[in-house]
Amino acid sequence: MRGGLGCGIAEPKRTVDGQRIRRDLLAERFGDATVDQLLRDVPKKLAAGDDVLDALAALWSAERIAAGTAQTLPSPVGIDSAGLVMAIWY
Repeated sequence: MRGGLGCGIAEPKRTVDGQRIRRDLLAERFGDATVDQLLRDVPKKLAAGDDVLDALAALWSAERIAAGTAQTLPSPVGIDSAGLVMAIWY
């Protein structure tokens, strides 16, 4: 199953297939060269490949939040007892 914006990815992020799918989705946004360079240049002792991809995914979400185009799960969002929004943004 190939994931995308608004749908899940069945393959775990630490598997070869899971990382390939996530890398390909992120490359559609940031470009092949950028994603591959980050995966090469970030020392493995500082961050594993799946962590680098997670950071890019967080950046992608932050850009959509800043642009006002992000979506949430659930929709509409919930509010906890302290008045904080409970949602996953993507």
